[in-house]
Amino acid sequence: MFDAGQRALLDDLADGALPGVREGVRRVELDERWHIGFGLRCLIEAQPSPDLLDDLLARAEDAAAAWGDAVPPATRKRTARTCARRLSAAGLIDARAAA
Repeated sequence: MFDAGQRALLDDLADGALPGVREGVRRVELDERWHIGFGLRCLIEAQPSPDLLDDLLARAEDAAAAWGDAVPPATRKRTARTCARRLSAAGLIDARAAA
């Protein structure tokens, strides 16, 4: 959910109107990657059931939709695909499922 909001904010700030805010959000996004990596590590160790992972993927776009109109549909879909790619890279789901 937060990834979608950060991505949408970065897209909105790409016009250069608020360079300091954009840089701050970019740095927060970089820090979040550590948190995401840690979460993936926890999932790897927990070895969740395929049903749980399927449910997680099914909810990814819905979670991004929590932002309402502030996050465009294309950004929501990109965020859900990113979630699937991360799970695939961690070996938790089949690469075909992430496509």
